[in-house]
Amino acid sequence: MRTAVRVAEDSDVSTLAALRRAWMEENAGGPIDDPDFEAAFREWWKTEHDTRTFFLLEVDGLVHLRLAPSPRSVPFYARLGYLPGAVVELDPPT
Repeated sequence: MRTAVRVAEDSDVSTLAALRRAWMEENAGGPIDDPDFEAAFREWWKTEHDTRTFFLLEVDGLVHLRLAPSPRSVPFYARLGYLPGAVVELDPPT
């Protein structure tokens, strides 16, 4: 098994959007009917990605985890490595 943790890049936006959607659907208790979700996430990414760092955990080339530390504009928490959320995909699509 090969694992790697890396910082998400622009090419990871679809994966990040899918993980975010999965997290939202889990919290909502079911599917979210929003056909524009990924497009909205992409727009959010364009304006906000400079204020956050997303980490992805890959296992054998498949992303299983997204970590999103607090915005860089919060220096106290940034120094502590505060992590407000993590999404773990136990059975990623193949």
